Amino acid sequence: MDADTGVRRQVTSLGAFGSFPSWSPDGRRISFFFYRDGTMDLWTVNADASAPRALTSGLAAERSNGCTFACHAAAWSPDSETLAFSGGDQRRVLTLLLSENDPRLVSAGDQQAHFPWYLPDGRLAYVEEHVTPGEAWTDVWAIDPAGGRPPEMLLQRLRLQGPYELSPDGERVAFHSPAGGNFDVYVADLTAPGAREALQARAAGAIAPGLDETPPSGRLAAEGIQVGAPSLLIDVARVFLVVIAGLGAGFAAIRLAQFYRLRGRRRSRRA
Repeated sequence: MDADTGVRRQVTSLGAFGSFPSWSPDGRRISFFFYRDGTMDLWTVNADASAPRALTSGLAAERSNGCTFACHAAAWSPDSETLAFSGGDQRRVLTLLLSENDPRLVSAGDQQAHFPWYLPDGRLAYVEEHVTPGEAWTDVWAIDPAGGRPPEMLLQRLRLQGPYELSPDGERVAFHSPAGGNFDVYVADLTAPGAREALQARAAGAIAPGLDETPPSGRLAAEGIQVGAPSLLIDVARVFLVVIAGLGAGFAAIRLAQFYRLRGRRRSRRA
């Protein structure tokens, strides 16, 4: 869509579901996820709607219980030559050089890893999710695709699931949260005393920072309004399980609809 005139132009006509478009930094191409017949893959198309191209084959497939619903756009490298995305099992972060055919695994692979994005310094960041019987948290890692710098943990033991977006100077983090009853966008100043602790998850059997009687002095900004971090933390703690249950119910509903659609097709074929 032209931002000045509002004129819209369709750039894909592939006969199925295209979602989560993402512009390349040079403005020449758009990446998107494409779902058809129980399989989701990553595609690109030129900005003028020419040359649609599948980059993966069977990235996520229902027959192998893969997640065929994209929930985060693929990330472009600053030079517009590489895409970073999650695998269908949501446990891998992959990169693909557009001039090649085989994705490369960049995450450790022993934990759930997703929501990749490139940092201004060229490093690739992603969210690593940990779930145990007693607790759940996320870490944010940054890796150097060229291998010149060791991996760095940017954020540790966050109570929130992600995705996140760090400011160019790395001092603020943006995220969404249902703390106010709806999903809103928040910005946390990581340099404020107590801000990191207010966002962190409680270790099993320990008192969570920010949940005791001493409120942290860190503040969160939601749409320009200052919100006390302890209030946000308590609200998130209360709704965390509800949100997870809601996401699970939504995923189950999608699966059920796909099941009945597939069964209807089979009956039609038999008839």
